[in-house]
Amino acid sequence: IAYLIKEFEMKKKAAELRRVTVSDTGTLDTNKLHTYKFNDDIFRKIGAVAQGKNHGIVMFIDWSGSMVDNMSGTIEQLITMATFCRKVNIPFDVYAFSTQYKKKLSDIIDVDTKEDNQLDIDYFSLLNILSSSMKNQTYRKFANDLLNVAEAYKPYSHYRRHNKSSYIKEGMGLGGTPLNATIQVAPNVVNDFRKRTRSEIV
Repeated sequence: IAYLIKEFEMKKKAAELRRVTVSDTGTLDTNKLHTYKFNDDIFRKIGAVAQGKNHGIVMFIDWSGSMVDNMSGTIEQLITMATFCRKVNIPFDVYAFSTQYKKKLSDIIDVDTKEDNQLDIDYFSLLNILSSSMKNQTYRKFANDLLNVAEAYKPYSHYRRHNKSSYIKEGMGLGGTPLNATIQVAPNVVNDFRKRTRSEIV
């Protein structure tokens, strides 16, 4: 993470320097005045840095059974990215898309009230598992819980998977892949995030 921060700060500084424009102020620079016979550039200069754009990141994590052998590495990479974002003050939200967390949609709402041609999304939840809006203590707790999940899903750790009830909280098991439903609702999630964080590029 420290290396990522160092690289990011270097690139950020380089990007700032590319946005600098230098112009004459119209007043004489007394330190250069003695060179007026052979130098036309005797005016004071002023540098202006064009305002950069605010960035934000929204991540969607596949929380399905097909991820079982990749979940451990995915969670570790996710925590690395999220911690990096916190250190450099980039707002972010991380969502896991799952079919396991909530009850069937028809158990929550009356499906008969659904209008014609309305999209039917059933057995689908977006779980906001990490966010830049979390306080430090909450973030650490969520990150540690996720690391326990990563430990339970490490490849070849079958003995952990048989006893994973102590690692995996109820509703956080791996199920189906509601990718299409996630794609349908993602624009609303991203637009809401953009408004909340005032991010220009997400």
